[in-house]
Amino acid sequence: MSELSPAVQAHFSLTEGSACYTGVMKRIWRKEGWQGYLAYPILWLGSFLDTLFPNTGENIPFQLINTIIPIEEGKGNMEWNRSFYFPNGVRHFNALMHYDAENAVILDWFGTLHHLEAELHPATEAGHFVMESGKQRLRLGGLKIPLPSFVAGKAIVREWEQPDGSLGISVTLHNPLLGAFFGYEGSFSKKNDWQP
Repeated sequence: MSELSPAVQAHFSLTEGSACYTGVMKRIWRKEGWQGYLAYPILWLGSFLDTLFPNTGENIPFQLINTIIPIEEGKGNMEWNRSFYFPNGVRHFNALMHYDAENAVILDWFGTLHHLEAELHPATEAGHFVMESGKQRLRLGGLKIPLPSFVAGKAIVREWEQPDGSLGISVTLHNPLLGAFFGYEGSFSKKNDWQP
């Protein structure tokens, strides 16, 4: 993390309370053609669980609220509540992240029910903070069911500081059958006057 800009470090180093970021997603897209038709029901179903959505567009207003949820002395999970303000309604993409120091991975639990668990492998590349998903599991009660690679969607997330001080973001979802089928890119900045 030391080679990342202070703005990126600060975003991922929140230790207590909440922080709000606002910005614009320059482009939200999904794949076209037959692969896009296959992806649509998955994205549509995700909209009911606040994980994914089928909407696309350009220059979509965006809000992210990060909140630390304490779990034990000196440790906490980080809640990610993302809102995308499309002309015809708001879509949400929510998750809860936990750093698993023993395995050096970030566990990401998606949606309001935290029904999908993904291992995110963090790295730095040319000043970008990069998270790439690995193993994924469906959580049903106390059960964790591993998802085979042909079903799972591989995510690549990049975040970096832009010349104007805002944070740039790029998210792409891949699948062996669908290829790169959904993603978004844009920028956002911290709202220093925000109160939870």
